[in-house]
Amino acid sequence: MVRSTDGEGAGLAEVGVKQQPGAGVLLVLGLAALSWAPVLKGLWPYWVLDPYLSHGRLVPPVVLLHLWLQRKWLTRWEGFHPRALLLVLPSAGLYLLGALTGDLFLWTWSALGLTAGAAWFCGGPRKLRIVAGALGMMLLTTPWPADLDLDLAHRLQLSSSALSAMLGGLFGLPITRHDIVVSIIPNQAAPPVFSMIVAEHCSGFSSLFRFLWIGYLVAYHTPVSAGWRALLVAASVPLTVAANTARLTLVLLIAAHVSPKWGMWYHDHEAPFRQVVCSLVLLGMRQALLAWLPKGTRREDSAPEPLRQAAGSRRAAFGLAALLALVLLAGLWGQHRVSAPGISPSALTQLPLGQPGWSVEDRGARSDDALLVRPDALLIRRYESKTGDSLELAVAASAQGIRVPHGFQCTAETWWEDTGQWQSSLKLEGGSVPLSQSVLANETGERELMTYFYVGPRGPTRSLLGLRLSQWVALLRGAPSQGAMVRVKVAIKKDLGEADGLTRDYLARNLPILLGVLRSGGR
Repeated sequence: MVRSTDGEGAGLAEVGVKQQPGAGVLLVLGLAALSWAPVLKGLWPYWVLDPYLSHGRLVPPVVLLHLWLQRKWLTRWEGFHPRALLLVLPSAGLYLLGALTGDLFLWTWSALGLTAGAAWFCGGPRKLRIVAGALGMMLLTTPWPADLDLDLAHRLQLSSSALSAMLGGLFGLPITRHDIVVSIIPNQAAPPVFSMIVAEHCSGFSSLFRFLWIGYLVAYHTPVSAGWRALLVAASVPLTVAANTARLTLVLLIAAHVSPKWGMWYHDHEAPFRQVVCSLVLLGMRQALLAWLPKGTRREDSAPEPLRQAAGSRRAAFGLAALLALVLLAGLWGQHRVSAPGISPSALTQLPLGQPGWSVEDRGARSDDALLVRPDALLIRRYESKTGDSLELAVAASAQGIRVPHGFQCTAETWWEDTGQWQSSLKLEGGSVPLSQSVLANETGERELMTYFYVGPRGPTRSLLGLRLSQWVALLRGAPSQGAMVRVKVAIKKDLGEADGLTRDYLARNLPILLGVLRSGGR
């Protein structure tokens, strides 16, 4: 036993506390770290294939580096903190739900809660702040819920196109804007000299994830209160919009005053420069904040907290380890329960979904969509008329809600962009089907009407989130949880009303057959 001469140390010496963590603590932390294994396995395809999350491959090494830099605080463990169960128990329930549904967003949050809660339980509030602060970076590498993801991307498209058109007009450019299409038209009687569709990948949405992560890193290393750190992270959002607006405005100016070719060259090659500039802006904001705040208001590192050995902490640590082991085993059971495929692909391809007098061709989806979403069954069927009209049906079905794609996913082409959305319905004999409709456009001026909806255990719905919630309830009850996305795209040749009429005629003829197969699970 070590004796100490100061008052605080004397109280510690009487219990003979070791600074190194015991077997129970190591077991708890090891099991908590193991909870990330299936999460990282699910995130890896997104980091490889999704350009919005390509920075995710860098984040785990950075997290480990930050934990290593904080190692002087992670070698002293204080014992039993029962309040940590307020974080551990809800996280355990969410972890099981994430394993059962395969929802990576939910799974990542719950794994962070389990790990941070385990550190809090075994080490106190300081360990909670260190572990949660480092692992919080992982939250910026996970795919968001599809409804939120695509809605935010579309809002960024509209705001970027509107702001760049406004700034271009202030610089004297003859700008005409229609939704997300921005054109330079010096002569209204002549075609535009330059036209630009602010596509999803041009909206700044991909940059938003990266700048949020950079902002998080800057805030993590800024010795100020949590509120100021949150403000630094939040500043990444307006910075992303401002940087993307300046980029699009420069594209318009170069296209107008130099040549459209050079404008597109700048559009395709300026990303590294923009990222460096925005990172320097965030660092400048950090320095300005530190210079502005009085020295006494900053959050500085303090001396290590004194060790406190709570009674029964050894038994408590092994009890928490047993709980975490049960959670991991239940998570494996949840994954196995939904691993069996639902509807078979042949059940869709063999459906007699026809369009009289039109040729039919079954097509495949883009490889990245197929690998990321992985529906149990996917059908993309294209119809062509003798007069040149075209119609495309897509059906993606799965017993897991996370594997049912959004209406904009699992397409055969990549260059169509949404220019406007609205909601409607289709009346059938058994009731009405809620529809979401959108006009798509590409850079050549072609347009398509896209109509989509979802089919869940409770019937058709226009909300992907509603579909997933109904599937979760069905899974928990042990009931059939089959769900699907149904989409029809029709080329707009003359006007929108004609394309809408063709869509409704096709759905009225074929939807009863399709709904019957989806409700029966393909049997």
